[in-house]
Amino acid sequence: MQITYDFTGKVALVTGGSSGLGKHIAIGFANAGANVIIVGRDSEKLTMAKSEIETLTSSNKISIFQADVSNEKDVKNLMDTIHNKYCRIDILINSAGVYRLSPAEDMSLSEWNYIIAINLTGSFLCCKTAAKYMIQDGGGKIVNISSISAYCGFQGEVAYSPSKAGVSALTKVLAVEWIKKGINVNCIGPCDFDTPMMDEVRGTEAHNEFLKTFPIGRMGQPDEIVGAALFLSSEASNMIVGHTLMVDGGYCSV
Repeated sequence: MQITYDFTGKVALVTGGSSGLGKHIAIGFANAGANVIIVGRDSEKLTMAKSEIETLTSSNKISIFQADVSNEKDVKNLMDTIHNKYCRIDILINSAGVYRLSPAEDMSLSEWNYIIAINLTGSFLCCKTAAKYMIQDGGGKIVNISSISAYCGFQGEVAYSPSKAGVSALTKVLAVEWIKKGINVNCIGPCDFDTPMMDEVRGTEAHNEFLKTFPIGRMGQPDEIVGAALFLSSEASNMIVGHTLMVDGGYCSV
């Protein structure tokens, strides 16, 4: 994909950057010249992702950081370390997320708490902690990752759907609180994309039938999320505040 945005000199932090949509967004920022920090819990996956991104983009500006976004101490250490190294955090992409399917009556409290902790609390902690530096340094861009599940009810998503609805609501609140402090907060709402998160349902008869309800008729390909992320992280989106940009193949339009 041809990237036309220029982020040379910018510092872009991508949580969940070792796989899935986060990794492809990190590739997009690397192609656009940014200093990219990918964050994840698995050190081996982070190392592999760094090598892959460097090979694909010929960038030597990729760093990795192991952290659990649901752990406040981890998040503070992450933001402090990045700011100490670069003296700025220009862009935060909150892409870390987990997906579990379970009938509501079978969902355990521990599983519910785990999904909410990563998807919603993790986004809040990263936003809150990065924002302190962004406000201090004159502003920044935050892009959260929600889902079509924030707006539609799907069987088995009793925890995932509320967690993503919370991300969209969080985006609106932070956007209106921080826009006059120089921080532009927006959100992306993807449909099903062909990433490891879909391994549980990919190829099943139910999922194939579900895809037929998409006007585009298929899952998204991971590089098709990149343009939205770069746009919402650029000055071109300065007048867009608290918006969830649906990247859903038309699903929410029908």
